[in-house]
Amino acid sequence: MKINSFETYEEALKLLMNYEIQNGKINEELIKRIKAAEYGKRTEVGKGLELKCLVELTAEDDKKGRAYYNFHANGFQIEYSAEYNSIESLVKGIQEYLIMQSRASCGSEISPIFYTVNETTEKEMEMLSNLNESLKDLISEILKEAPKAPKEAKKLIKALQTKGVTPCRCLTDEERIKFVRLYQEGE
Repeated sequence: MKINSFETYEEALKLLMNYEIQNGKINEELIKRIKAAEYGKRTEVGKGLELKCLVELTAEDDKKGRAYYNFHANGFQIEYSAEYNSIESLVKGIQEYLIMQSRASCGSEISPIFYTVNETTEKEMEMLSNLNESLKDLISEILKEAPKAPKEAKKLIKALQTKGVTPCRCLTDEERIKFVRLYQEGE
């Protein structure tokens, strides 16, 4: 198992499109089997089929240098995106997602293709900078009303002050090594 690392999204798409095409053919077979199966036996019709699940791994660093990890799975049945505060929780979240994906795919084997992309465009950086400025203004206004705000809103305000909106980055070599080790231990 490995994590594919790309410099640009264009580079990533070249490889990942092959998996999408392959999945399309397998999904056609799965649909045929579902249509042919008796109603109560559809949960097993995917046995023997292997689908690839494309899983992008990213990270964000808050203002204090703490990393938050994300994955976006471009699944065939269930699309998913989530944020985690450690590599360990990221691995667990992905493993749980893949189990859900297998159930939704009638028992097909789901093999993840992990990748990370190093590209952050200037346009994204400018957009994030503008968004952070807007958030600062909004937080200032909200803080004036803070005594009236519910507890959940206060937590959100504090999180925005601490983290702000930061650009995604690819996983570092060290993070990738740790991810692979933990993922393989959990298989």
